[in-house]
Amino acid sequence: MPIIFPWNKKECIVNTIEDRKQYTLFTLSDKSSFKIGIPLQQLNKLIRQDLCANVECINLKIFLPRFEMTSDQWLEISQILARNSEIQDAFSKSSKFQELIKLDYNSLRQLPILLYSGGYKVGFLYLSYPVNFHKKRNLAKNCYMNFFWHKGHCIRVVVDLQNNIITKLQSAFDVNHYIGEY
Repeated sequence: MPIIFPWNKKECIVNTIEDRKQYTLFTLSDKSSFKIGIPLQQLNKLIRQDLCANVECINLKIFLPRFEMTSDQWLEISQILARNSEIQDAFSKSSKFQELIKLDYNSLRQLPILLYSGGYKVGFLYLSYPVNFHKKRNLAKNCYMNFFWHKGHCIRVVVDLQNNIITKLQSAFDVNHYIGEY
């Protein structure tokens, strides 16, 4: 089963897949690993394949994004999120969000990845990190963006590190846009 990285990392394959009750662990041929926040049995049902039957024979492509955010960026971004009243009001009833912004960088990197709900139906697993503020071409130099899922809405949060400003845009994505727990 090939892993396709949408950046300049050499393609590799899945060596093993393990059920870890709360998530599914994938170990790759380059010795790295990642976990999807869905138990293996549920993931098998979603993709209509038995991932443990014979890994080499599974016809499934996995798109794994790069984790772009640095530890220094996360330290600064998490502090801005914690003290911004608009963000705190928007996520006041989300204990998960409040826990996320208190995590240190290494703990954040260990969170299970989410599965994009549209990809698994067509032979692909498109994955996304729950928190990975990153640059976009259409954003200013010191601005970083991330999507959060809350109360059935996708909320796009843009943080301007230079000016400590947050822009919050609510989108109309499907509540089930991403599947999994972190």
